[in-house]
Amino acid sequence: MRIRPFCRILAPVKQSVSIQGLGLITPLGVTAEDNWQAIGADRKLVDRGVVADLHLQQQEAHYRRHFRLDRLEDLRPDRVIRLALVAACQALAHAGWLQAGPEPETALFVATSKGPILSSLEAYRRLRESGPAGVDGSLAWHVGHGPAAIALALSAALDLPVHTTCVGACAGALMAVHRARLALLQGYCQRALVVAADASLHPIFEKSFDNLGVLAKPEMDGHRRCHPFAPQGGGFFISEGASAICLECTESPGQLIIEHSWTGADATHLVRTDPRAGTLSTGLKSFSTLPTPDFIHAHAAGTPGDLIELSAIGRVFGVKPEVFSCKEWLGHALGAAGLISLTLSALCHQHQQTLRGNRLAATARSITIGQGFGGHIALCDLKSNG
Repeated sequence: MRIRPFCRILAPVKQSVSIQGLGLITPLGVTAEDNWQAIGADRKLVDRGVVADLHLQQQEAHYRRHFRLDRLEDLRPDRVIRLALVAACQALAHAGWLQAGPEPETALFVATSKGPILSSLEAYRRLRESGPAGVDGSLAWHVGHGPAAIALALSAALDLPVHTTCVGACAGALMAVHRARLALLQGYCQRALVVAADASLHPIFEKSFDNLGVLAKPEMDGHRRCHPFAPQGGGFFISEGASAICLECTESPGQLIIEHSWTGADATHLVRTDPRAGTLSTGLKSFSTLPTPDFIHAHAAGTPGDLIELSAIGRVFGVKPEVFSCKEWLGHALGAAGLISLTLSALCHQHQQTLRGNRLAATARSITIGQGFGGHIALCDLKSNG
């Protein structure tokens, strides 16, 4: 497999970074617009979010002529790679970059929490049962490359150089956006494709989250649901999905602008949120030189950390911004959650309406928050350039 690393440095630029294209595939919808319509109709997933095999296959067939699976040789792409490739092609098509062919100065930024974990678990199962002879080349490739396998596969299939792979738990996707934005502003690339994907639906992870007390318990009707900002923090259910955005240093009327992004971390606890929200508050304060956001798309995953997050928002911005979390409809997509949230925030700007149905001005602003285990935190703003 031929992989091109990205290392060329161009002249630094001073333009704004704008979103040129969006891609999104979740169990709720196979495109960004499908997801927007489903949330507008108040459709909510329950129990666990699985993208239907038929829908994934249809999207793959639609874009197959645009990517080179032959470059993946005999690889049987893990489900997370398939989801990532679909989202990437959607974003490239939306930006008009897919038809034009790869741009030499387009860099690839990928985020995930675990990479091709389903293939890795299958390889470990075969290794226990049959020894090394039971693990074929495809499974060995997935295990060997780990989280970077997504970026390597996308690089080969789309002929794009890899800039970086971000593994920052559930904040990794917005960390990748932050790195892409800085790379564009510092002249490392002229265009950026940011992709985040996760497919971690497996009993081992559901049981782990259950042991941590953050997996939602079945309600009276037997279904698990996610209720962000609930007083007791009832928990979440796991959902798979992928999102992608195309970024470029331009600023024209009608475009969505990323003016500021921020990443940080706190060392309070490996899995728990800092009860004082000190690092999150610091990150939010870095946006205080900009006008107050019209809405904040919170990380809020239905855990006790939601109210801590809400208190930090209140301390920094007061009561003005509307606050919501897409996990109410989608559940938690783990390593892909941050970019899925940012894509839905972008759709709010484009439709001039929040996920709750409240109207937005043509010049609206927003902040999207991503938080993850290990104290990872990432924030990204959007501005409608109406």
